[in-house]
Amino acid sequence: MTMTGGRATTTGCGLWVRLAPLESGFHVLEISGRSGEFTTRVDYTLAVETAND
Repeated sequence: MTMTGGRATTTGCGLWVRLAPLESGFHVLEISGRSGEFTTRVDYTLAVETAND
């Protein structure tokens, strides 16, 4: 992830994904996959806030 916006493609197996730390603000995480005839897609909107020490 470059933190400059845009699109990134990755390959994963299972239910986990590792993201670089996100800057404050809103981010959209789009996940899609397929296996044979089965396809799935889900979109998440993430709201990231800075921590107050």
